[in-house]
Amino acid sequence: DSVEKTTQNMDSVPPRGELIFDANHESGNLARAERLNEFEYELSIQPDTNNSKYRLWFYFSVRNAMRDQVVLFHIVNSSKGKGLHRLGMTPLVRTSSGPRSSHWHRIPERDMLVYKHPKKYGKAYVISFLFAFDDPDDVYQFAYCFPYTYTRLQKYLHNLESLRLPFLRRDLLTRTLHERRLDVLTVTNPDSRRSKRVVFITARVHPGETPASFICGGFIDFILSS
Repeated sequence: DSVEKTTQNMDSVPPRGELIFDANHESGNLARAERLNEFEYELSIQPDTNNSKYRLWFYFSVRNAMRDQVVLFHIVNSSKGKGLHRLGMTPLVRTSSGPRSSHWHRIPERDMLVYKHPKKYGKAYVISFLFAFDDPDDVYQFAYCFPYTYTRLQKYLHNLESLRLPFLRRDLLTRTLHERRLDVLTVTNPDSRRSKRVVFITARVHPGETPASFICGGFIDFILSS
């Protein structure tokens, strides 16, 4: 997961309608937020750890909006412009209360645009999306895709271990630069002495590839099922 975080100065609360951004939560990523005018904000995201050329994942919260305030967000330093955006994928939004709090919702495709502005942002792609805030007291979360956190992964692996399946083994391969576990699951017949072919499965190289984590978890559940 991307571990870079940023929090807007909370010492003074700006007037209602000047948005307050926060990415100080697990998997959060937002480097900078600049208010261009009443209706637009320019955002920059942190790159992957040890890979400054890859900038895709964002996950941040917004509060202090006015009722029915419409804002255009510009994420101005994305490193990827092709892919699923052309097939209808859009950023996600969720609120801390109300009807949007139970699960994530996609920004309508008509309200998002991916493009380049070479004179202003060089080779980077810009992801612009429009959003209307309906509750001034709510906190809104925006993400590139469905978050899959390190805590969620560790809970999942712990639950698998608690099943005590004779054909499943969990080992610590190494730790990341941030001292997070990198686990290896081995699924095999421990009593078999025959030579076996090895099928190696891995997923999620970059923070923004969270769908791969969900797919890998589903595959593991399938091969462990009866």
